[in-house]
Amino acid sequence: MSAVYTVFTSPNHAPIPNHLPTLIVTPHGQPSNILYSYLHTNFNAENYLLTPSPQGDLCVAKLFPPSRNSRSSATQSDPGHGTSSTSRSVRCEASRNLKWTITNTGVLQPIYKLSLPAQDQTDLPLFQISKPNPNATFWSMFYFAYAGHLIPPRRIEFGKIQKNTAGGGTRISITGKTAEEKAVWQTLGEGNEDCVEWVVLCAALNLLECRRNHQSR
Repeated sequence: MSAVYTVFTSPNHAPIPNHLPTLIVTPHGQPSNILYSYLHTNFNAENYLLTPSPQGDLCVAKLFPPSRNSRSSATQSDPGHGTSSTSRSVRCEASRNLKWTITNTGVLQPIYKLSLPAQDQTDLPLFQISKPNPNATFWSMFYFAYAGHLIPPRRIEFGKIQKNTAGGGTRISITGKTAEEKAVWQTLGEGNEDCVEWVVLCAALNLLECRRNHQSR
């Protein structure tokens, strides 16, 4: 799978008090071709990835960010260590019973880890998003390939998130050219290319939302 998207603030959704702006996802270079809308509801406690259809927008994925109360209570209960990983996790779900989490595990710099639930109650790592270094102008999407004797494991980058140099918006590019770059998607099973798109876009949109929320404070 390889694709390039651009994310804009929607010009067609009027601002709602106490809600983050609606974002739209388009193919890169086609700003009028809306693939998805990312809508915030219930005072940003529920977010929806919607796709246009003749019958009206269809919900393809839902995200449940941690509540502000859980963040503050975690901080108060453990002031020396900040929030717990649970209170920093975004629960996500989509059709076909697809569920995953996005957790910020970074200390000095954000590191967003995506994982799938496993039957033994442990999370199955899928991929991560972080900056390759603090001064980088882009975020990379990558996973680690463990090869037994190879320590540390190899970091395999399959995509980037960065500001567009022209035309505005943020570009999300998925390379997906080599077998190693494509391997992460086999975790979701064969024939689930659309699910792959949902997971990647939800991760990127969550990142952009967190960055924007942080900058607005």
